[in-house]
Amino acid sequence: MRALNTAEGVIQATGVRDFPDYFDVIPYREGAGFTVKRYYLPNTKPTRVVTAGGQPAVCVLLHFSVEEARAAAGVRAVGVYVRLLCPYGQGRIEPFNFGDPGCPTPESFALLRGMQAPLQLEFNDEFVYDVGEERFYGQDGPVTPRQILDYAFEFHCRTLRWAFRIRWAVRSAVQRALRRTVWSLHGVFLGILEKGYGIKLRVPPHRWPTLFPKYTFADFERTGTSETSHFFGFQSSKGALLANLVVMAGGFFIAYWSLPRSGIIRVELNRWRGRYNHPSSI
Repeated sequence: MRALNTAEGVIQATGVRDFPDYFDVIPYREGAGFTVKRYYLPNTKPTRVVTAGGQPAVCVLLHFSVEEARAAAGVRAVGVYVRLLCPYGQGRIEPFNFGDPGCPTPESFALLRGMQAPLQLEFNDEFVYDVGEERFYGQDGPVTPRQILDYAFEFHCRTLRWAFRIRWAVRSAVQRALRRTVWSLHGVFLGILEKGYGIKLRVPPHRWPTLFPKYTFADFERTGTSETSHFFGFQSSKGALLANLVVMAGGFFIAYWSLPRSGIIRVELNRWRGRYNHPSSI
């Protein structure tokens, strides 16, 4: 069982050194992860930024990391961070030396400064690593490390287009609002389950890549005392009385507002007519 607790362990598990399009793999000094580079796709603006020797002067830098282990088994989050990198200008304070063969040409430098730079992106909720199965998973099922890196790289390259940037900004805002709402309700329901019924998760909830995580009965445990009370024939803990009332009131409220009410009104009208038109009422 590989828990991937070291940078070298992550590198070996992903096999990134064998990927033909990726180069310069550097393990993290601290943490389980690495950085790797890849050149931009042909016929894109970044590929026109070259050195005096005609070599690409910029590339894509990807950070790949696995969440620190909380237990010997379980699911751990995978994070990928991607951005544009100009190796020559990284960490430089002095002006570029255009006489240096590794420096971008003056034309490339001007293009780089005026270019619509691709977005820096972080993918923290899309992928996980299952320690027990020793497999990576995405939103649609198992994925390979190569697919994870390609996904981040291609997504980063698509942000060079204005139309995509606008669509991505709108979609991201909607997804963040939806995710925040769903997880807030998720916390509310787990709180009701624990406070009202004395049932809680054995392990604190983890933010899975999907909006709706799946649980089994084995994931929950009972807390509190074993004292019980009877409510409409149902046996429950004494602390569940208020929770039962809230659930029943909510159920009736939803049913009243969502189901057709014409039948209820018709019944009440017939009762009213029958009361005042009956011979005994004259």
